[in-house]
Amino acid sequence: MNQISGIIKRKEFIILIGIVIVDLITKLIANSFLPLKEEVCFIGEKVCFYLTYNQDSTGGQASFILQNSHNKNMTIVLSCLFALVLLGYILFIRKQKMRTLYKILIGIGLYVILSIIMTLIQPLLDNITISSWTTSVVGKLTTLIIIFCIILCFHLEKWIRLSLVIIFAAGIGNLLSHFYSPYHVIDFIFVEGSYELLRIGVFNIADLTIYIGLLGLIASTLFYELKKRVRKYQSK
Repeated sequence: MNQISGIIKRKEFIILIGIVIVDLITKLIANSFLPLKEEVCFIGEKVCFYLTYNQDSTGGQASFILQNSHNKNMTIVLSCLFALVLLGYILFIRKQKMRTLYKILIGIGLYVILSIIMTLIQPLLDNITISSWTTSVVGKLTTLIIIFCIILCFHLEKWIRLSLVIIFAAGIGNLLSHFYSPYHVIDFIFVEGSYELLRIGVFNIADLTIYIGLLGLIASTLFYELKKRVRKYQSK
């Protein structure tokens, strides 16, 4: 059989499980054998092992974007909720017999309404405290749901699909980190210049895999669009 339960291809499933297992094993080894917050360098001081626990609700680019938010955790949870509402609309409307323009306009209207609601209710919820652990789990789970629905419900070019599977697998790896000791994402790799370039400081295999998947997604999408344009040009 080339597919697992008709949802994911066998090769994709093997890659997914492989990424999750490698990420899990490397985190457990790092947590067991590396000293906490002490550099263990090789290749000069360009690359180091540096064990730390990411106890923030976000990391990388998200932390940079939300650094001025008054109640960052509440902002993230509300954004996840509204993202799932928009996802539900997209999945519902995509098969409805309606002009594409109307679908887009309704979607824009829904987005504007949700943005207004979020602006109005957020000040009322600013005094509510949500733990970083809960926020991180909600954010990662929401991202995984969105990616899974894209893979499941849309016909994608194989390399675009594979890139999403890679990102999905890495997301599972980081989500699982919240359910075993120390119950936070374990980071242990430091590369000089990574923060200045990608806004990531200390990272793990899952983080690295996410960036590989994103690069693959961008490259495969550009290549797919280029190939479509060439075929269209040749058919004239």
